[in-house]
Amino acid sequence: MKKLIYLLSTLTIAGLLFYSCSKDSDEPQPPTFSFKTGVNAETGMNYINGDTTLPTNSLFMVGFNAGSNSGKDFNNFKALRRFEGGQENIVIDSVISGTSFNANIILEANNQEGMEDWRFVVTDNNGNSSQLAFTLTTFIVTSDMVHFTQILLGSSDSLAPNGFISTATGDTFSFIDATDSASIIDWVYIDAGNYKHTILAPDDPITDDYYPGIVDWTVRNSTKFSCPGLSSAQFDAVDNGTQLVVYAQGSNLTRLSETEMGSFNIGDVFAFVTDVANGSRSGIIKVTEVNKNFTNPGLSTITIEIKVQE
Repeated sequence: MKKLIYLLSTLTIAGLLFYSCSKDSDEPQPPTFSFKTGVNAETGMNYINGDTTLPTNSLFMVGFNAGSNSGKDFNNFKALRRFEGGQENIVIDSVISGTSFNANIILEANNQEGMEDWRFVVTDNNGNSSQLAFTLTTFIVTSDMVHFTQILLGSSDSLAPNGFISTATGDTFSFIDATDSASIIDWVYIDAGNYKHTILAPDDPITDDYYPGIVDWTVRNSTKFSCPGLSSAQFDAVDNGTQLVVYAQGSNLTRLSETEMGSFNIGDVFAFVTDVANGSRSGIIKVTEVNKNFTNPGLSTITIEIKVQE
């Protein structure tokens, strides 16, 4: 009898252990899921990872990292959107595999003004899922666009053509004339030193090396530049101010001299935003001709087109 009681006790304990283990394995094990942050190196676009305000029809980038915590492969990724509390629509419904997931996706904001909720979901083969979300508030940019063509710029030793420009008018200026119109000067072109072909904001310290008198300017605008990853054909297709804001402000703006954007080639496209004091106008630049003077880089020239908010 004692042996039977001992056996029953053992079976009871074993059963409890088995039940306990089974219960743990049935508990949800949601994947680890996070937004990427910072700037995408390939496109120069900033990752969106939280509530954001953008112009209508803006292209924006989201990036994800996910890892399975159940030991099971992922099987699905979804992106969903709901505008102004209406019906939620599936934008992406993709079959995925593996125990890790890494993605960069370019999406387009709504073409209407308002608030849109975005939701992103990953699911594994055990039915475990995790989601991320943010709200995009879209607005309509009403400003139009001006297109300047055949703008010839000369480097620091050139008496003609001029090296300074105002995107408010499309006019170019010599250093002497630019000094008298400093408040509207957005950048200067140089080809010299380690920077090769580049354009600089008037407040860039490097301009002091090639135009020492600029230190006396009472206004030195702080234009910022970026590489938005546009082709020549995409530049040509831009026909409104909203697109200019999207391309200029959706990329990593900095001083051109602090990047590797020198050594211009025909067809290169750059974006810019002018100084706040000069209207914070967004625009894009396309290089259409490069004339490198190898004997004296200070005499090099480039020809560009500019599309800028009016």
